[in-house]
Amino acid sequence: DTSSSFQQQPNVFDTVDNAKLCRVLKSNADTVYTAVRGADANTVLRDVYAHSTADNKNQFDNDYLLRHGEPYLDMYLARSKPLAAHEKAFKVYTKWADHYYGPGNTETTDEMMTVEELKQILKASRLLHFCRTPLIFSESNSSVSDMTSIAESGIFEKLFNKLTVQKSEEMTGWYEQLSRGFMREYASYLESIGMHLIVYGPSNDQPDEVEAYLSHFTITENYSVESPVVYLLQVFEGGSIMCEVRLTGAFVSVTLYTLHRRYGRLQSSPYTQRRKEVGRENFQSFMGECDKFKQRIHVNSFVFDFHLRYIQRSLDDVEALPSNLNLLSIIRNTVSVYDRPAIYSRNRIINGIYEFPVEDSLSNLSSWILGSGLKLELKTLKMDKAPVACFVSSDNPTFENRHCMENTPFRYTLVICPAEKTSSGRWRDSISVHRQGSFDMMGSNPTQKLVSRIVVGEEYTRKISLQYFVLVTYRGMDRCTSSEHCQKAWSEVLKEKPQRYANFLDEVLAPEQFTMNDVFESAKFKIDQIIDKAIQLFHREADWNKLYEIVRPNLTKELPEDLVQLTSRFNPVDLGVADNSFDKFLQLKGLNWNDALDNLKTFYKMTSGDIYIKDTRHVLLFIPNAASPTFFHFICSPGEKCKVTINTKEGGRQGHVLRDDEKNYISQLATNLSYYIWKRVHYY
Repeated sequence: DTSSSFQQQPNVFDTVDNAKLCRVLKSNADTVYTAVRGADANTVLRDVYAHSTADNKNQFDNDYLLRHGEPYLDMYLARSKPLAAHEKAFKVYTKWADHYYGPGNTETTDEMMTVEELKQILKASRLLHFCRTPLIFSESNSSVSDMTSIAESGIFEKLFNKLTVQKSEEMTGWYEQLSRGFMREYASYLESIGMHLIVYGPSNDQPDEVEAYLSHFTITENYSVESPVVYLLQVFEGGSIMCEVRLTGAFVSVTLYTLHRRYGRLQSSPYTQRRKEVGRENFQSFMGECDKFKQRIHVNSFVFDFHLRYIQRSLDDVEALPSNLNLLSIIRNTVSVYDRPAIYSRNRIINGIYEFPVEDSLSNLSSWILGSGLKLELKTLKMDKAPVACFVSSDNPTFENRHCMENTPFRYTLVICPAEKTSSGRWRDSISVHRQGSFDMMGSNPTQKLVSRIVVGEEYTRKISLQYFVLVTYRGMDRCTSSEHCQKAWSEVLKEKPQRYANFLDEVLAPEQFTMNDVFESAKFKIDQIIDKAIQLFHREADWNKLYEIVRPNLTKELPEDLVQLTSRFNPVDLGVADNSFDKFLQLKGLNWNDALDNLKTFYKMTSGDIYIKDTRHVLLFIPNAASPTFFHFICSPGEKCKVTINTKEGGRQGHVLRDDEKNYISQLATNLSYYIWKRVHYY
């Protein structure tokens, strides 16, 4: 019976007798064997403590109260304060767990954790994981020096022309928006994988909240902006995980803490029945969840995607860029730092060198392209009001921006700029500029070193090199229409199961069906179109400038025949055919056209000139300050009808159709000609 079995055990707590607590044993040998067999090496010592090195005067006393009381009181006093902190933290933990998993779990998005509650949680928490990665939008020495290979090779470009950047509302506002945007987006991603936002920056102006919930993002050594600190919580049965995200200096810092659900000693002995070990099983399950969660925060992948996503947004709103910030340097630095895409990232960037042969007259073509983006249907990226690159963004991989398709999951951008003298060798030779040392990066497939070349013909002695960047950015989370849709979209902002490719251009841009190679081929075709159009317009610009030199006859070096031939390249329209009213002037008999043209030239001072070929007189009247450069071409030969054409520098004219502004110019010309005729009739 129970009483007899209890009496068979000596009621002592010596080390030798400790195995007899199993109560169901028949002999000393069986006692020791069973105790050892049932012991778990990971847990057998969890409810014992080591003997103190201090002398215990009562350690051999037969009175068990004196023998064990003093060590117990010492241990109790040593653990009372931590246990009290644990109890407070557990109350806070329970409060926030009830927000999401309690009865009628209604999320209170407006309520944030107080600083005091946060301190209690942190005191009782354990550090699970810490990582940091740089934001390339900073120029601080800390970020550059941390990337040793980049700093030593000099590849990391300056973001500002001046050594000391003056603080301005424009610059501060742009960087504050960047820091808040990153925090908000990363918090949205963490919420999509199960976490709950408990802190997003300070909710008031109290000093303790400002100190705890604000960090600073460093732009330069002497320039920083405030950034909110974010805390998120996820509750499991065995405990909770808390994530802290902050911008520290030029880095994104992410820290994971764990808070176990049980504190202190377990209420049951390790040698009791299995059902009383539920708490320990929950703990093991919780630690497994912690290991899984560390693999889901994907800091490198998210930051890689954020760089390209924010660059794309800055290009879409290029007018809002601070005037002294060089976004092109940020793009180049991003390519230098990330020589391969992060393994879970969706966004992609390709860059390379595009070389093409030109004749000597086109030696300034690259600088002309930068200043003529509008003519090429490109937007211009500037720094300190000087153009540094041109780009085109589109909702489809053809890079045609005529049609806006907001439902497409990706946005595509092509950026072109003059290649630096050392860039060709740099991109080709530096296979591993810098690698993020993390499991979160892909294999050895670089995202650059692609060079497009056209074979240089013997007739060309010069070639021009342009650097290009192709950005592909995922934007599914920007197209959500409801909170449920947004959460699903943010959960898909990174790849769940990335695939590796021998050639990264073979990657399929899911959920689309085309590959990176399709985008790359479209980009090369678009560059070909841009260059062909640029060469055509550059020649037209050069021809126009040659023709315009006749207003200063002493400077012109062209032959008269060549100048007349140039006029035919500017879309001439015969006014005798296109405008019946003006044709009546040309039908007048007895009108001295040489005298009439001399009179008309007085209305176009400094913008008119003559070309004489034998007896034929050519008069060019350039319209001053015309929105679209335009001129009239009069051809007068003795004994023949005078011929007049209107010519425009802009192409694309269809037949003899006149633009509205051209009709106004013709009307002014007719008025001036009518005044001359009236004056001749009235006074002579």
